[in-house]
Amino acid sequence: MKRLAFLVIAATTLVASLAVRASGSMSMSAVGAGPSGYDWLVGTWSRKNTMPPSKLGALQSSTFTAAKLKDGNIVVGSAPRI
Repeated sequence: MKRLAFLVIAATTLVASLAVRASGSMSMSAVGAGPSGYDWLVGTWSRKNTMPPSKLGALQSSTFTAAKLKDGNIVVGSAPRI
């Protein structure tokens, strides 16, 4: 009985996942497509390591800057601080 229940649940999960996949998931080539696909990335992003310094020498903070060029490309630069 447990085996039958497991098979029914597994089959239902498989059918549901195939239905979701066929219903219109985004293809990898469509990610960021269009004139403003990655505009959310433009700006300055920073993070700070809240852990105490270790022997491994983890960065205390790092900053990433993304700028949009005239031709529409986005260039990303980083400036880690030790």
